[in-house]
Amino acid sequence: MAPPSTILDLRAEALLGSLGWTDISTFVYLNKNVAGAVVTRGHPDESTGTNPSSLTLTLDNRDGRFSSKNPAGPYYGNLVRNTQVRVSVPEGASYLRSEGNDQGSYAYCPDTAGISVTGDTEIQLDVTLDNWNSKQVLCGKWFDPMNQRSWKLTLNEDGTLAFLLTPDNATILTAVSAVPVPVPPLKRQAIKVTYTTADSSVRFYTAPAAVNQAPLGPITTGWVQLGGVVFASNINPNLVFDSTANLYAGGTGQLGWMSDGPNVHSCFVADATTTRVFFDTPEAFVSGGNPLVNPVQDGLAATPILNYVAFAQFKADVTNANFVQNGITYTPNGPINALFKWVRYDVEGGVTWNSPIEEKQDPQTFIANFCTLAHANGFKVFLVPGRDLGSTDTAHPKLAGETLDQWYIRTNLAAVCANNGDLFEVQDQANQAQPGEFARTRRAGCGAACRSRTATAWSCISRRSWSRWRTGSGSTSSATPPTAWT
Repeated sequence: MAPPSTILDLRAEALLGSLGWTDISTFVYLNKNVAGAVVTRGHPDESTGTNPSSLTLTLDNRDGRFSSKNPAGPYYGNLVRNTQVRVSVPEGASYLRSEGNDQGSYAYCPDTAGISVTGDTEIQLDVTLDNWNSKQVLCGKWFDPMNQRSWKLTLNEDGTLAFLLTPDNATILTAVSAVPVPVPPLKRQAIKVTYTTADSSVRFYTAPAAVNQAPLGPITTGWVQLGGVVFASNINPNLVFDSTANLYAGGTGQLGWMSDGPNVHSCFVADATTTRVFFDTPEAFVSGGNPLVNPVQDGLAATPILNYVAFAQFKADVTNANFVQNGITYTPNGPINALFKWVRYDVEGGVTWNSPIEEKQDPQTFIANFCTLAHANGFKVFLVPGRDLGSTDTAHPKLAGETLDQWYIRTNLAAVCANNGDLFEVQDQANQAQPGEFARTRRAGCGAACRSRTATAWSCISRRSWSRWRTGSGSTSSATPPTAWT
């Protein structure tokens, strides 16, 4: 029998200070005689105004745990005035929750032969979306920063679906559904796309997911074709490129942590299993400063990246010859090992930072010079300019009364990075204790980059050890880093 005749499963939680959200469901009276949770909200019948929302719970307090002045109670000191309470009805099945502003909300499967399908393909998703008219990546085997692409499925702002594939990792073929996806009543439905290589035909389907979902395996009934057949190309056949990208659900190319070689190794020693979660993938970076030595240890699959704090030293290494800049001779430490495909330019303004003063005084020019030289020699570039350059940059000086954040945004340093590099990091660790300012600077930096170019922006989220990059929107991973990383 449907509710309200049937008593729904109830989850009640209270935010109890240092205890965090605490499940108190077992202490809520819930039977046919006592309403466990009563929620009132909105506009009462025939009323001219909207009353504040309210929640009423009947709690079992026989052991005194909900008495705030009971020193023997398990919640003593944490149960105070204005304690937040939330109630929900558990969905009943496990699922992945992927927030639009959360970088860590995704699932992925490492590249294997089993998911490297190059022929006819069928993809199914069972999803609940808050907004079925917002541009977002639903899933894909696709990773632009590493130039590895097979296919991806996206939702457009007009509600249509788009299936993108590449036969050669360069040519992008796109098929868009002729009509938008119908918005389901409870925002949940299944999506299916099929691709036939012989004629590059793409078919889109929808189905009521909850009704037809099997505990394991694909959905086999209820599919309704969305519009007609769409052809991704009139030049056929087109196989799907066998890339090395991971298979992602909840986004594509979102996994990508970065740390230096010794730190990753120490984490591996402390907790090899968790370290592999973050660094045993080509989408993660492990950095080192020796052009002859691979910084990646312990058999991890991370991508090595060669770090520089001075354009002048990079010039000497990449040419394998002495280079004179501002009267100082830089001797090559190379030649650079062929395993390095990425280089990082970390110019910062700190007094103890070893970037040359002329590079600190005009970082925008040296960023462009570094990228030009790197690209000419086949490298991709990761740029990580420090905000403290605002204290040393004489070519773009900080205005009177201007903060470093304001200088960083006004001078469009992020846009310079996006126009020249392949990845860049917004180094805003100093603002982590001020979440509002941290978010504002990060959004402004990433926004400037994206307006300037289709860029990949990285957000630095820890003072010492690790960074997290983002392709659009995101936050921290659901996995927990070892203590050595914090």
